[in-house]
This record gives sequence, C-alpha cells and structure tokens, in this order.
Amino acid sequence: MVYVSEYKPPDKLTAPHLRLSPRAMDTHKEVVDRKTIPTSVDPEYHAEKLTASAITQTYHYMTESGLQYGLLTTGEAIVFLKIDWDEPETLCFEL
Repeated sequence: MVYVSEYKPPDKLTAPHLRLSPRAMDTHKEVVDRKTIPTSVDPEYHAEKLTASAITQTYHYMTESGLQYGLLTTGEAIVFLKIDWDEPETLCFEL
C-alpha cells in the first residue's frame, strides 16, 4: 500500500485542535470564504483554520500523486484520510 504521509509538529497543530475541528464540513465555504472572522481569540476558529489547512495540504498531495490514502500526524495524534475516486471532492477521515 502506498500513501501520503504528512507530519506537522505538535506545537503547531495540537491533538486538541484535531479533536475539536474534524467534522463534516464544506471547507471552502466555512473556512476559506467565511463571512466573519473573529477579532478576538476564538479557539474553535483557530482550530478549524489550522486543521483545515493541514488536511487540505495533505489532500492536495494525495490528489497530485493519485493516491487514495493519506495520513496526517503530529506525533500525538493521527488522522487517516481516504479519497473515494468516484466522489473525489469528498475526503473521508478518521482521527
């Protein structure tokens, strides 16, 4: 089995960020094109942004490589990723 493996240092992307953020979402609509960006410290927004960025980067590597499976790890947590090539715009994940 061949898969993409991406490592993010745990001081940049923490296990609590990963636990707080992954859920079914339209990443482009909810994170990239978000209508309001909190001006104060909002841990949920921060976690969503960091997690979406890391997962999007790994997803990009998977699609560029034509690989179905990927792994994102911080050393403290692992996110398993899978692309169903019948519906490649949907990324399946398991933390």
